[in-house]
Amino acid sequence: MADAPTTFELDIGLTNWTFDKGQAQRISQPALVVLGGDSPKLLPHFEETYRQLLDSLPHADGLVVPGATHLLQLESAEISATLARALAEFFARDAPG
Repeated sequence: MADAPTTFELDIGLTNWTFDKGQAQRISQPALVVLGGDSPKLLPHFEETYRQLLDSLPHADGLVVPGATHLLQLESAEISATLARALAEFFARDAPG
């Protein structure tokens, strides 16, 4: 925990990263925007970001995984299976040709 600021500020530079609606609207690929249903309990900003991405990306589908948080792929086999099914459906539907 003591090194978390170093990781975010220096190693991966997330504190100065910007991504606005204009940039998002230039993305033409389909996108699946995923939110763990319990993530807003950890940090309300997760739901705000989810909504902003759905509103900004021109070809976005949303998925809220009930009972999951931000680390949904690691939380349980059931949650992982739900996510895997959703991803498989998304990729099959939006695959070229």
